[in-house]
Amino acid sequence: MRNVIIAFVALLHLFREGSHAAISSDAQTLLAIKNNLVDSSNLLSTWTAADDDPSVPCSWIGVMCSSSSNTVIGLDLSHMNLSGTISHDIKLLSGLTSLNLSSNLFTGPLPISLTYAIGLEYLDISHNFFNGSFPDGFSRLTSLVAFTAYSNNFQGPLPLDFVELPVLEKLDLGGSYFTGTIPPSYGGLASLKYLDLSGNSLNGSIP
Repeated sequence: MRNVIIAFVALLHLFREGSHAAISSDAQTLLAIKNNLVDSSNLLSTWTAADDDPSVPCSWIGVMCSSSSNTVIGLDLSHMNLSGTISHDIKLLSGLTSLNLSSNLFTGPLPISLTYAIGLEYLDISHNFFNGSFPDGFSRLTSLVAFTAYSNNFQGPLPLDFVELPVLEKLDLGGSYFTGTIPPSYGGLASLKYLDLSGNSLNGSIP
């Protein structure tokens, strides 16, 4: 019996250590992401290193964690006047399923780093100032259910990667400067329930 109790205590210790390691790893990743952001309103002031705090980083503003594992599953950084870049370290948040960057001051090309957060189901980059051609690589986000990019400054043809996403239900590319025709493959989005391409400079027929 004594051996059973010792084994149980050892397993409990390992579980706690593993949980703390996961929290610390996610905290380190978030701090790396913060270092690439310009937080002019200092709204991310709670994002500070504190390894002895068991709630790190789940108590930080905009961070949502799993109740069972304490890993980061969501980031809501909307309406924070953020600019800068999105670090490639975001791919290290292995549990991340939701990312909201809407209504900020992001400019320049859409960071390719977002295409490596392969667990994403919901991604919102609307109401920013991203510009240039839409990058390749979004076909990697095979779990993506909703993508919202309304009101940016994208140019060039509509992206084709989204047609390869099997569970995509919402695609909002409205309010930019996309040109050309709507790709015929957009008509084959099997799971799609909502599509917004308004406010662009498109021509031709609807597939």
